[in-house]
Amino acid sequence: MVVLGGGRESSAPEYGVASLSPLALERLRFGIWLSREIGAPLAFSGGLAHAAQAGIAEAEVAADIAAREFGRPLRWVESRSRDTRENGLFTAQALREAGVKQVVLVTHGWHMPRAMRAFQQASDRERLGWQIVAAPMGLAQRVERPALRWMPSSEGFLLVRAVLREKIGWWLGA
Repeated sequence: MVVLGGGRESSAPEYGVASLSPLALERLRFGIWLSREIGAPLAFSGGLAHAAQAGIAEAEVAADIAAREFGRPLRWVESRSRDTRENGLFTAQALREAGVKQVVLVTHGWHMPRAMRAFQQASDRERLGWQIVAAPMGLAQRVERPALRWMPSSEGFLLVRAVLREKIGWWLGA
């Protein structure tokens, strides 16, 4: 099982250390739950994004949170990647030694098409023959009164940003 990163906060004053972004923490939580449910070992892939501030890699932050707060240590920590394409490539290289043949990929539903493409390309490039199973999350509709749906919201802006980011990432092959 591989959880893809979604960003980190280089300094979270309330904790006194770096922390995961809300998106990354959601992914980690779902990945931990799913790995317990199916009995699969857990990996997290995420380094420092191209535009990130210097500091500890996202996967290292996730490993600390997984062990300390969820009581579930990660088996693999991929911390070199800067984008989704590199998530796939560097994770493939790390999992090759373990003889992994099936990958359950955890990320948000809106990110899944690009993530699946990146992991399939990595599997093909490294000649791993992976069976990749999508485990999308964050697909539930928010319950909101119909009268309020037409009003601008922070959630709406985040969704538009996600769509634009995914399209740009798809076009650039990131």
